[in-house]
Amino acid sequence: MSNDGITLGDPTIAEIARLLQLAILSGTDVTDHLRTLRLVVEDGIAYPHPDFIENLEKIIDKMAQEATRLSAENA
Repeated sequence: MSNDGITLGDPTIAEIARLLQLAILSGTDVTDHLRTLRLVVEDGIAYPHPDFIENLEKIIDKMAQEATRLSAENA
């Protein structure tokens, strides 16, 4: 195995940004969110694991539904 290192692909950087935004919106520690990040390496580039993306989408959808529900209750 080569020791050339691993580069973060653009999709990985985008997911890290989403995790940071999620932490800000939820008021939780960003390190807890970053620990959930799962990556796969292809040709020395790290990409988000498809299961990670699917799970994160579910979390974001659930948060959006809850925000909508709370907004409707307070209207």
